[in-house]
Amino acid sequence: MPDSLPAAPEAGEYALSAPVAREMDLLCDAFEQQWRAGVVPDMDGFLAQLPAASDALREELAAVELEMRCQAGETVQPAELAARFDIPATRIEGCLRTLREADLSKASADTSGAQPEATTTPPSAVSGETTDKEQVAPAQFDLAGELVLPCRLGEYELLEKLGEGGMGSVYRARHVRLGKPAAL
Repeated sequence: MPDSLPAAPEAGEYALSAPVAREMDLLCDAFEQQWRAGVVPDMDGFLAQLPAASDALREELAAVELEMRCQAGETVQPAELAARFDIPATRIEGCLRTLREADLSKASADTSGAQPEATTTPPSAVSGETTDKEQVAPAQFDLAGELVLPCRLGEYELLEKLGEGGMGSVYRARHVRLGKPAAL
């Protein structure tokens, strides 16, 4: 697909229903597991499982493959990967930049070798949108047992509590590496 197609949405701007997004997440997990097992996944087989969101899934699978190949120490050519997934090379280049920035941030922040499971951003983050470059402290809970927000949980930054029910709480979040909004 040429880089100049104007109709393609920006990376991460696909409007997906919750069930479709969940199915896409599961497919990406399976795709990643195959990479970790040393098997190059059959992209077409994965795309055939979710035809309603094939464009969004194509971009997600490309991001997963890019990350797996970088972790394996491979040199990735954005144009080659873009051609394999039939997406604009600029999307791959953007993901590659994000991965490099995350690696640099992680390397400079990880001085002890151990990272806490959840961390919270400093109170100076007024906007609710923070970056990996900010220093973080261990997650804290208030006297009522509520998580002090915003905080970091794995690759997600929890920004605000949306609600809660019998099975737990739901938070508005942002995937730090991909910059995509999420609900957790």
